[in-house]
Amino acid sequence: MRASAEFHSRPTIATALRAPHRRLRPLPPHPRISLVPRLIHRLRPALAVLAALTAGCAAPGGRTPVLFTTEPPGAAVLLDGRYSGFATPCQIGLPLDGGAIHVELAKDGFVTAVRDLEGGTHTITLLWSEMNVGHRAWRFPLHLNADDFFVPVRAVSPIKPARIFVRLARSADSEL
Repeated sequence: MRASAEFHSRPTIATALRAPHRRLRPLPPHPRISLVPRLIHRLRPALAVLAALTAGCAAPGGRTPVLFTTEPPGAAVLLDGRYSGFATPCQIGLPLDGGAIHVELAKDGFVTAVRDLEGGTHTITLLWSEMNVGHRAWRFPLHLNADDFFVPVRAVSPIKPARIFVRLARSADSEL
């Protein structure tokens, strides 16, 4: 039986098992290499940047947008006596420091309108039971954004009012 095994050009399993250990070699690696680890390694910096950018989207900002509109449009918006660089209609992000902001809306030929905006803090509670769409729907709020889902109770500091509309009076009309 041993003589017949020598005539085979390729070793069989039986001859490989009978061979001394010095002849056994590990199999060569498979020629097909997985691309997933290489792809993940190359995309790691891009994924880190993407995670940082999306985390910034969910973080609360330090400014509240306030919409200013006038009739007629084109009035300059002055915040605390300084020109803001905007003319109505415009939306300006105002800081949430809790203090009052003095706003003036000025246009040539019209009386300057003056408004005071005050910031305050109040608590918002988002109850999952109130967000139910219907009696057949699953009572789990998958439609919420991540901020409201994980923090359903929070204190917010909006500037009130958040929309300001002023009908400017002509300066000639005010003199009469």
